[in-house]
Amino acid sequence: MEPPILILIRHAEATGQDDRAPLTSAGVRAAETLGALLAREPADVLVSSPMRRAFQTAQAVASATGLPVRVDGRLVERMLTLAPREDWRELLRASFDEVDERYDGGETSEEARRRAIWAISDLVRQGFTHPILVTHGNLLALILRHFRPEVGFWEWERLSTPDAFRVRPVMSGWAVERLWPPTR
Repeated sequence: MEPPILILIRHAEATGQDDRAPLTSAGVRAAETLGALLAREPADVLVSSPMRRAFQTAQAVASATGLPVRVDGRLVERMLTLAPREDWRELLRASFDEVDERYDGGETSEEARRRAIWAISDLVRQGFTHPILVTHGNLLALILRHFRPEVGFWEWERLSTPDAFRVRPVMSGWAVERLWPPTR
């Protein structure tokens, strides 16, 4: 079984962080542009978080690629804490170093990373070699970190909405190539 070539996407700009928050009009346009870019990729499955902003981004990619959207709850954003906190950025920063630290009943970085990799592994076991996954910023950074351990808070902080990466096997491990924002 050959290793997969993954396309990992962070959803486009949304109106908020609520599970039901839709994309902004700029987010819809960016998702459509991203879809057109990804139409050239040899993708064989498109999987999205069920959260509305990710699913809408996946729908734009589906329109361009012709792939149906599958939903996988393992791609939802990591819940850092159960209740909103003013110091969430500091907690998130620390969670990249303390991967097993749990804040106020939330999910650890390691738990979130494992569930996302489990979703990817299931796709590979099903025979998919070029999956596109649409998820959220913190989870995307944790997936990237799985393949490139140096990824941390700094890289998360610089993610855009949307954002997209190709992860492919190379002799020395994994190559991570940023596909979005497109270069001119």
